[in-house]
Amino acid sequence: MYAMVQTTGRYGSHWSQPIMVARGREVLLSEGEVEITEGPAVFNPVADRSHPAFLRLQVPDSIDLTLTVRDIVHAHDLLSEIPLAGRPPLSTLAKKIVGRPGYFRFRSDFELTLTTTDGREERHTGRTLHEMVALS
Repeated sequence: MYAMVQTTGRYGSHWSQPIMVARGREVLLSEGEVEITEGPAVFNPVADRSHPAFLRLQVPDSIDLTLTVRDIVHAHDLLSEIPLAGRPPLSTLAKKIVGRPGYFRFRSDFELTLTTTDGREERHTGRTLHEMVALS
């Protein structure tokens, strides 16, 4: 599990980027901060916003995880759910004020290198689902 959370300027624009990796009930890694690198932005007309082509999550000497988006399982323009404000012509004004809130569920390829708490290095590849909720 991971998260990228940034508060609005009104709350100091603080960032929090925690990550936890578990196998069954065993926690293999739990870090309060992870460095996240975003790939190039890809615009999606259904959500009416962009998403990164890939995410790379790193904690030195602990984890290196790359999620490369292969396809979008679900995309949604969250503003479209608000009566009146989510429909033209008010939607254009609303987007200027609040941004382009959107939701994505991705099917992605992943590459993971993990150094566990007992010092073992593991490498894994495969496919996974992950989500992006952007409220601004």
